[in-house]
Amino acid sequence: KPILRRGLLNRRTYSQDFSNAAWTNANLNVTLGQASSPYGTNDSALLAPTAVSGSHVLYQNDVTISQNVTMAFIAKAGVLQFLSPSNAGVGVLTSTFDLVSGTSANGASTTSSMVSLGGGWWLGAMSFTAAYTSASFYINNSSSASIAFFAGNGTDGLYMYRAGLFDGTYTAQQIIDAGGIPLTTTAAASSTTGKYWWQFDGSNDSLNLSSPPI
Repeated sequence: KPILRRGLLNRRTYSQDFSNAAWTNANLNVTLGQASSPYGTNDSALLAPTAVSGSHVLYQNDVTISQNVTMAFIAKAGVLQFLSPSNAGVGVLTSTFDLVSGTSANGASTTSSMVSLGGGWWLGAMSFTAAYTSASFYINNSSSASIAFFAGNGTDGLYMYRAGLFDGTYTAQQIIDAGGIPLTTTAAASSTTGKYWWQFDGSNDSLNLSSPPI
């Protein structure tokens, strides 16, 4: 009998604890317990570029090369408003999201979308075929689909609530319909709600885009 589960499988560990050692950051101050999340809890993180002139990034090395993947996030503008998911900081594999206007700019090899969650919060998604193992979030100071080099002040930044990494290509709306970005700690996890469902027949895992049968 097939095993059924709702939602998408988030392969990104510690999807909400950006201070955990699973995450590496460069030239970035990470402060937990900040702005109220889309769900009313004060458990978002402030990501603030330091005064070092350079790129300001938070990342995990958890991507399989040549795999079609989607990076996702829930974030909100602070003093800074541009967030750039990227496959290892390569321009053609980078999209930049404007967390004020709700628009995004793509590199030559990415697609992206955003959906408002209210209160200034956005769920964004960027899909690409991985050329590198690193899946990174750069804090940017411009709307271009490239990695900016600049000096921050260590306190001004933007807010991130949750991060996701999914096998396959999904829009932001599809991720919401599938139950959102699942919370993870030490291991991958899927949500228990959602419009879509997975079935596993013992050898193959496939996504069914119809409403779940349970």
